[in-house]
Amino acid sequence: MPQIPTDVLVIAATGVAAIVLLMAVFANLYRKAGPHEALVVYGFRGTREIKGHGTVILPMVENCRELSLELMSFDVAPQQDLYTKQGVAVTVEAVAQIKVKSDPESILTAAEQFLTKPPEDREALIRLVMEGHLRGIIGQLTVEEIVKQPEMVADRMRSTCADDINKMGLEVISFTIKEVRDKNDYITNMGRPDIVRIKRDADVAAAEADRDTAIKRAIALRESAVAKAQADQERVAAETASMARQAAALTSAGAGKSGIPCARFTALWRAASTDMPRITLSANRAALCDSRGSCIGSLGLDVVAEAKRRSGTYPAGKPENAKGEGQRAERL
Repeated sequence: MPQIPTDVLVIAATGVAAIVLLMAVFANLYRKAGPHEALVVYGFRGTREIKGHGTVILPMVENCRELSLELMSFDVAPQQDLYTKQGVAVTVEAVAQIKVKSDPESILTAAEQFLTKPPEDREALIRLVMEGHLRGIIGQLTVEEIVKQPEMVADRMRSTCADDINKMGLEVISFTIKEVRDKNDYITNMGRPDIVRIKRDADVAAAEADRDTAIKRAIALRESAVAKAQADQERVAAETASMARQAAALTSAGAGKSGIPCARFTALWRAASTDMPRITLSANRAALCDSRGSCIGSLGLDVVAEAKRRSGTYPAGKPENAKGEGQRAERL
């Protein structure tokens, strides 16, 4: 196997080293920008922005700086009180989210404003602008509007700040009211009328419910009493009708067989009908008595028998022998 000359090996090693060195230099000169940042390149070829790709920065004649495109979030809380349209001093705390716009013109504009400033100084400048606009907006609104319509305040804030923020190459992503307070308890007292009204409405509703319950209970009791009275009336009417039928039968029988006038027998029966009438039978007569035993009149036995036949009503109790076994009592 032939030997490779030493000078050839030296030349080959030198060439490889040169290639590696050139690659290292090129890698050092090539700068890349991610999606969250922009490279602002300036030099003999002018100022340009690089976003999402890379470029070669020529040494000694060009330079570059990174500009963040990420979202910036910071508090907007003026130290001094803000005065509303009503002259009420309030303290407002808000949160703003702002970023550099992504178009090339806005990136170059933001680079002019903030390229060499640290993030703290950048946020301080933006905060001053936001606080000034917030003071102006609060002065045009009432406390009630600020507290009850925070979205309206945020919309007005974004629209008002848009021009000044755009001039710096920025855009307002969101603006949110965190807290509104005052030293004179105006906001606290503002809700008291509603609290009193709600409590009053609740008391009225409870009283009306109690009233409706009492009314329904009274109606139910009245209907029950009416139903009971009707039942009593029907029962009394039925008893009266039964006694009337028996009286009519006895009247008819007395008039036809014993010769007692109907008018007289009817009067005797009505006199005894205040209590349950009783007929006491002897050998050949029937005495009409009231429940206390007072005799009102008398009829023949054939009249009572005829009355039984006509009315179909038979006295309770066991009948006794009318001729020799004593008397019996019957209740009609």
